Amino acid sequence: MSRYACWLEPAIVNEWAELMQGYEVRYDHSVYWQALQWHEDRRDTSLIRDLVNDRLGNRQPVHCVWSNTALKPEKYAVDHCFPWSRWSNNDLWNLLPSTVSTPT
Repeated sequence: MSRYACWLEPAIVNEWAELMQGYEVRYDHSVYWQALQWHEDRRDTSLIRDLVNDRLGNRQPVHCVWSNTALKPEKYAVDHCFPWSRWSNNDLWNLLPSTVSTPT
């Protein structure tokens, strides 16, 4: 995957910007491109952990995406769907709550 990332990322970003442009035409095309700028970040799962902790704290169930096992507060993992080692992406769609013991 990382071998093709230099072609995939621009194609995906371009398609997404075009799609968003079609939904809401009040913004200039450059606004979507600016919102989708690539930032080299450190591996960070804190946002999804905060969301999961909020749900669990409110007694709302959260399940492992791989095994459908109910997660317990402070005893879960956050898995990158596309591995961080291959594509350093912390976007929410790429971060998945899972059990600690589920092999990925």
